[in-house]
Amino acid sequence: MLKAFGDLIGVREGYMSHINTGYKNIGPKIARQMEEVLKLPRGWMDQQRDRSKANQKESSRQPSDEDRLQGLFELCRQMDAAKTQTTLLSLLEELLPYGATATCPKGHTRP
Repeated sequence: MLKAFGDLIGVREGYMSHINTGYKNIGPKIARQMEEVLKLPRGWMDQQRDRSKANQKESSRQPSDEDRLQGLFELCRQMDAAKTQTTLLSLLEELLPYGATATCPKGHTRP
């Protein structure tokens, strides 16, 4: 997700990760790029927001199974992409009916 957003605004994934973790702040140049890409008014990123309502909505929303699975997969991928792919393919093969085979999506190869 960070890579896709970084690509969209023209920023490296590593820099987006630093922003996401709080290691770096969003500077004026990146803020303007985000506003332009997201079609927000100039200066929108500089305005203070009341986060209490957003935090209440976010805390009351329970993540779906898909959200949790996506988060776990992303964490595993960041730790060791090849091992994650191999493990997931092995698990899928166990779940498939006898005689069926798991294949990688087009453009992907099994490690």
